[in-house]
Amino acid sequence: EDDVHRCGRCQVEFTALEDFVQHKIQKACQRAPQEALPTTPATTALLGQE
Repeated sequence: EDDVHRCGRCQVEFTALEDFVQHKIQKACQRAPQEALPTTPATTALLGQE
């Protein structure tokens, strides 16, 4: 079973550690759109979308 490495900023997943490290070094990724992130009551309140 392969390990999966996920970028905390853009949520892209990598199975190759070297690819993940290079992605992190470049720092060119963007935050994932809000609609792609799971919504919890806490994040909804923080975003003012109650």
